[in-house]
Amino acid sequence: MVNTSHPKRQRPPTVWVDEGELCRVGPETCSNASNTASTTDRAVGATSSIRPNTAKIETEGQRFMAEIMYEDLWNTFEPIAELILDRSLLLLARHKRDKGNLVHIQKLEPKAFSNTELPRMLGEISHSSFRSLLGRYHHEDCVFLVWEHVEVSVGQIVASRLMITASEIIAIAKPVLEGIQYLADRGRALATLTLDTVFLTQSGKVRMVGVEDSCEIDPRGMNAATLKLYALADIVIRLMGKSPLKHEWPVEIDDLPGQLRSRSLRELLQTNVFRQVPCAEELKLLVSFTNKTALHPVKSHSHRM
Repeated sequence: MVNTSHPKRQRPPTVWVDEGELCRVGPETCSNASNTASTTDRAVGATSSIRPNTAKIETEGQRFMAEIMYEDLWNTFEPIAELILDRSLLLLARHKRDKGNLVHIQKLEPKAFSNTELPRMLGEISHSSFRSLLGRYHHEDCVFLVWEHVEVSVGQIVASRLMITASEIIAIAKPVLEGIQYLADRGRALATLTLDTVFLTQSGKVRMVGVEDSCEIDPRGMNAATLKLYALADIVIRLMGKSPLKHEWPVEIDDLPGQLRSRSLRELLQTNVFRQVPCAEELKLLVSFTNKTALHPVKSHSHRM
């Protein structure tokens, strides 16, 4: 993919859903989004509608903290479709005034919410490699989490008819590795890492889901398996498999799965392959092309949770 110009969208944006389900928004939403999108991540645009005057652009991997709201979120958002993401039932919704502002909404029972580690996790874990929590609503004995909208999963990219470049593999793997390092520095590890828990936003940013399910881990128990470096190696192999059988990868890509399984986190991040600055523009094209080449069953939804 050497063409760096933006291809014209011929279909609405899509959201990858586990078990083969996808949700799609109408053409007017796509048009609205394209007219209002900025060069910053869509998460920032979404946040400005939820938390006026408090949105912060991510710097050095850190993210803003979501505000807790005590009001009916359906006064602000309207549901579009149901989806399952990382085994959780969510609603794809859009802002009533800004139709291009898409979010994922998760409903939790207050008792289950308060009796878990989730509230503390949501308040303490914040990094640009993870899907951002934009807001938390408490209303009528229910808790609603408003999550950043993600566009396509790596699983969907693997299932598409696209070939993957070496720079795209690096651009996907590096943020995942940085997120793993962020958790390890805090004595935590992801509960799972698969093709369907790593996503790309419309602006080409990599986001992992499931950080709220991460678990504490003793430093003595940290290794390539428990930190999910083996899982990341498997993801890299699947992406490499998108190219023809006779394709010759650069040495650093060909060796990457083995490096992920054998070297420490800090050593990996200091290698030449991960010292490169990923090209978000290239991943934006990858998202656009994936949307155009994949077939997506749609499950619409017009009722509130």
